[in-house]
Amino acid sequence: MKAPHRWIREEFYGDPSRAIRCLNLAFGFGVGLLTRSPGLGMAAALVGGQIWDRFSPRMVITDPRLGPVTLRVPLRESAKNKQVWLTFDDGPGPETGAVLDILERNEAPATFFLIGEKVARFPNLPALAGRFATAGHVVGHHSWSHPSFLGLRSQEAWEELVRTTSLLKDTFPQSWLPLFRPPFGYRTEDLFTHLQTLGLHTVGWSLNSLDFLSGSSEDLVRRVVEKTEPRTILLFHDGPEGRARTVEALPRILTELKARGYTFSVPCREDFRDE
Repeated sequence: MKAPHRWIREEFYGDPSRAIRCLNLAFGFGVGLLTRSPGLGMAAALVGGQIWDRFSPRMVITDPRLGPVTLRVPLRESAKNKQVWLTFDDGPGPETGAVLDILERNEAPATFFLIGEKVARFPNLPALAGRFATAGHVVGHHSWSHPSFLGLRSQEAWEELVRTTSLLKDTFPQSWLPLFRPPFGYRTEDLFTHLQTLGLHTVGWSLNSLDFLSGSSEDLVRRVVEKTEPRTILLFHDGPEGRARTVEALPRILTELKARGYTFSVPCREDFRDE
């Protein structure tokens, strides 16, 4: 049986909107107990719910109110297909090469949302670009320095986007697509306006592997395999350093998903024509 703290941690990171609703109800219940007034408890829960509803578009990647966001693999051939997108954030890093080795052995293309300053520091970029292109991987945009865009001024957000876009297009010309994944999933109105100006399409995820949390590789395999369904966009991380758990679990995840009939694909420009 999973320890309570592990269950709570997975619920919070795996579905922030549900976690916040539960915390809000707990807050209202607590206010009611402390004041011995069920009415005040209900009022506290209602006010908290209104506050969360106002700010949730900025905090939850699944909320579309700040513009369209791709959360599922677009249908291509039929509604019965079992395509999955493998996506990796926060690289390139020390484990990126190991991740690429695993993907190549399994003939599994993936999308890498790269951080600009890490690309600028990465040794032997031509070799990395060649590996991405040869294996059919896609490169997307994950900002220059991985900031919370909630705390940036409009000009700062613009510079994060423009600087990284230019670098990625020049460094990975065969693999680059104008796709953007906001760090932490956080967005603002200014950010969405900038993305429209630059022609960047926001791509979220439908299943967070939570590979950045502590735990065994067996737990990671179980979570991903049990929760994956057709058209899932899977979120993993190949950076920063310390991705041994991901590297250990990934071969088994790919094997299990293939055994269940899933295939791995990557975005293409046609997927975003209607946005």
